[in-house]
Amino acid sequence: MKNLARDGVIPARRLRSLFASKTTGADAGVKRLGATTLRNSWSAFEPRPKIPVQAVTVFDPRFDSASVRHDLADMAKALYRRGCLDIDLARLNALTGHALHGALVDGFDRDQLNQARRLLDASPFSVGALTADSLHWEINSAGSCLLDDSERESDVRDRLSSLVMFPRSGTLGATFSCIDLSQPWAMKLSAALVRFCVPFFSIGAPHEFFSGSFWGNALIETVTAFSGSCAITEDGSVALDPDLVEHLGLEFGFDALDFDGEIGERVREQVRYIKTVGASPALFDSDLEAVASLRDEAARLSGVNGLVLQSVASLLERFGSMRDSLACDAEFAAESLNEEVPLSGIHLFPSSSYGFHSECVDEIHQHMMEIGGDAGVVVRSENADALAGLASLQGGCIAALSALLANLSQESP
Repeated sequence: MKNLARDGVIPARRLRSLFASKTTGADAGVKRLGATTLRNSWSAFEPRPKIPVQAVTVFDPRFDSASVRHDLADMAKALYRRGCLDIDLARLNALTGHALHGALVDGFDRDQLNQARRLLDASPFSVGALTADSLHWEINSAGSCLLDDSERESDVRDRLSSLVMFPRSGTLGATFSCIDLSQPWAMKLSAALVRFCVPFFSIGAPHEFFSGSFWGNALIETVTAFSGSCAITEDGSVALDPDLVEHLGLEFGFDALDFDGEIGERVREQVRYIKTVGASPALFDSDLEAVASLRDEAARLSGVNGLVLQSVASLLERFGSMRDSLACDAEFAAESLNEEVPLSGIHLFPSSSYGFHSECVDEIHQHMMEIGGDAGVVVRSENADALAGLASLQGGCIAALSALLANLSQESP
């Protein structure tokens, strides 16, 4: 209060009069003066928007259930607090569900770009401007994405907010950064990317992605088991072990003509990948170890690749710090949007020595169309702010990584 009097907020004579009083109840007078000062200070600010408990949609039956309205409102408030929602929450009750759904999509896009730019702030390599076209993931309230799911709509909320992350149309969540894993630095890069996962989304490597095709892990396991008896000839072609051919015929129904076409090419490339690169990178025990290893590798390289690896190391280090800050002690529960879908979200880094990444994506896309599935993940948390921020951070990280990795040169130093 002395400081306020010194600044002229409270007349000094009133303060002297209060403290000079010998009568009982002087403390009550000080409290009243403090309350008056507080009210006066609040009145100097712009009116604060009234935030409704739930969004009441206007003549839009698709968004009529209470669980949907709660989800819309929770995500709107979370994005508003993050400063990336371009609507007045005082008018939330006047918006249609469709309009609010669109505003949430725009808000998450804006937040993803903000996060991506923050991640790239310390990058020594300039990637140019990031725009909405740089994003590969759509994020929205689960309520507005699951309108025809009666089972979810009847769930008891229990104060849980939820959202859905799903690939943008035509991407399946896979961005194509063609990394040749036979390069001396590539396996450490792949292992570092695998290390940096978050509660409900992981950054994967090519061998992990391939295991997600509708054949599952069975094809890889079979080829791996017989790869030692296959040979790579002097001209670079792969000679398949007859026992492998027979086993694949029995297990998958392939015939001789299959091995003269695309199936044979796929199996031979898989053998080449296993024999020349290895089935999987050695995993790092900590985020710090992964970042330090990348920086050591970058120091050995000259030119663009050294700068890119150094930038990826800085990005992952900042990503880990921002991830931990956002998540804190919040708990998350995640589930696939459709249990039959083999891909629930992954960032694909295909290797030029591992030749069927495009066929894998085509297969998964076709499989999803046949079962009517969606390659998305539903995430729930009691902390709506952490949930919204972490989802945007993950989407932004994918966009930033894609922009960096696109500049890697595949030529050996």
